[in-house]
Amino acid sequence: MSISRRTSLSDTIALSVPARAEYLALGRLVAASVAARADLDLTSVEEVRLAVDEACTQLIAVALPDKELLCEFQFAPGEVHVIASVDHDEVRHPDQDSIGWHVLASVTSELEYRTEGARAMVGFQSRRDTD
Repeated sequence: MSISRRTSLSDTIALSVPARAEYLALGRLVAASVAARADLDLTSVEEVRLAVDEACTQLIAVALPDKELLCEFQFAPGEVHVIASVDHDEVRHPDQDSIGWHVLASVTSELEYRTEGARAMVGFQSRRDTD
């Protein structure tokens, strides 16, 4: 997956909050709501919530002081795509060897981290379990 906005998905919601841990609950709340609106099963809803929490935690760790964390949720029936981003110092990056990153990778598909200038981004998707 390339971190980009999906024109094929029907709805988009953006959440912008200060890049501080005390605002993680808002990201989890929106993530769960979006996943439920996309008609994901309960396990997948929880996995999206957890993935957003882990992605945002990783980005908050590298964020410049007093910057905003942006989470963009695109969804359609059966799928959710998330892009979380923050301004960072271009030196520190999310720890892709951490347990949090491994959890993130295990509950999502097409996980990707990249930078565009001073913007650090984590993108992933989740789809309804078809089993």
